[in-house]
Amino acid sequence: MIRILKADIAEIVTHTRMPFRYGIATMTGLPHVLVFLTVEVDGKRQEGVSADGLPPK
Repeated sequence: MIRILKADIAEIVTHTRMPFRYGIATMTGLPHVLVFLTVEVDGKRQEGVSADGLPPK
């Protein structure tokens, strides 16, 4: 059995060293989202982190 004990989400906005162009868009900043989870799997406590950058699409 899996139980979620704690979940947190954080967002960090980073800025590019120089503007990056792709198509008609220019990217100057990029948000990164982090997810922190603490779960219990068959009575054992586990912690994990996942992150991803979210470029404009």
